[in-house]
Amino acid sequence: MADHRRAVIEREDVALFINAASTCTGQSEFYGDAATQRVSLSFLHDYVFGNYRRLYALCLAAGVNHYNQATIVARLLSAGAPTAPAERVEEGALIAGALSSMPPQRVYRLFASLRRARVNNRRTRAVVKRWLAARDLPFDALKYRGHLRSCARHVHLSAHADLHGFLFEGPHSQQTWSVPLLESFRRARYEQRALYELPFTVAEGLAAARGIDRATFLERIAPNLTRGERARVQAEASRRGADVDAGDPSRLPLTRLCTLALARPVSERSELREPLASAAARAARRGAAAYGRVHAVLDASFSTRAGAQKRNRTLAVTLGCSRLLAAASSEYRAHWTTGVGDDLSVTPRGQTDLATPLLDALRARPDLVVVVSDGFENDPVGGAAEVLRLFRAHVDPEGQTTVVHVNPVFDADRYMPRPLGPAVPTVGIRDASELPLKLAFARFASGDRPVAELEDWLLQRARPWLEAACD
Repeated sequence: MADHRRAVIEREDVALFINAASTCTGQSEFYGDAATQRVSLSFLHDYVFGNYRRLYALCLAAGVNHYNQATIVARLLSAGAPTAPAERVEEGALIAGALSSMPPQRVYRLFASLRRARVNNRRTRAVVKRWLAARDLPFDALKYRGHLRSCARHVHLSAHADLHGFLFEGPHSQQTWSVPLLESFRRARYEQRALYELPFTVAEGLAAARGIDRATFLERIAPNLTRGERARVQAEASRRGADVDAGDPSRLPLTRLCTLALARPVSERSELREPLASAAARAARRGAAAYGRVHAVLDASFSTRAGAQKRNRTLAVTLGCSRLLAAASSEYRAHWTTGVGDDLSVTPRGQTDLATPLLDALRARPDLVVVVSDGFENDPVGGAAEVLRLFRAHVDPEGQTTVVHVNPVFDADRYMPRPLGPAVPTVGIRDASELPLKLAFARFASGDRPVAELEDWLLQRARPWLEAACD
């Protein structure tokens, strides 16, 4: 009995951590400040790492966000390698896989934090060198020069002579560079044409310093823009009369595209309808998502504006989840708390009444009901929880209709995304494209699943990274 209870607690601890690490980024939320978020999350990292190191490492592949992936990697590297060879190899593969999936600026900040903490063991140097070996170092020398220089010092990196000189002696310390990109940067100091051979973020500052007209600059730098940069400057380019091809917005990540849509006036969102449908279908295929009859209860109350650091992020995740479910279901209906007919006209407003749309969804007795909300229900308080309790007790005691609460917001006071009640599992989510993964994880968020089953699920998620390490 004691062993069983210990296994249940272990499963609950790890599931709680995955939910928290999927949502919290240490930034302010509508109902919580950044400092409280970071304190609560730091406690969870310390607790799970100290008690379940192997499962803690496996969480890297469980859909946790980049902020928490970086925190996990930092703790693993700071503690040194495990003593067991098999665990050492497994953990190394997980670290390498996580670093390869993270944005480079996030990885460089992680390496900078390790340097400040004086973490310089052999394993850390090997990890940093392996990651740098897969990078385009001349590009990074331009875009992340300070970070790359710190990494080179930290791990004693042997670099190409030109790259070493560029980093440590300065971009203009030589008459010419043999690396074309570095030479373009040197020439851009006095030759305007060379400026347009540089990455956008590097050229942008140089163009501003030289007083180049912004519209002219955007037109000429357009071929160098990435998809994300193209989407980011499109509105400005149109406003300034610059001819910049918008590209294919449907290739953007689903949540990013939803964020761009919500940032526009309602009257201008319709042109993103088809790109949103294409992005949602692609995310559904990638997640191998296929559902039957699905109804979604979608929170669009005022709190979905989120904190000042991530404007409309909560509502963007909600919109993305709705679009993905529509693409992956044989029959789908959305029930918004604000009663909107067209999801592209949704704006954050009003109190949070989940009970009314939830009753409409449950009345249809679908196969799956997905509630996407921050869980701060106040019209009335606890209304949805009571509806779900009565539904389970008197209408559907055998659980033929699956109900899952998906929450994009971390509640620091509870160390987890705020739940609706004991009658429904709550899972945290940061990106709408992760919804199929989170729905699969929901069975571990409540109930009495054995920890061995959770470990098997984590290993299945980590298998691509583990296999890549063996190749």
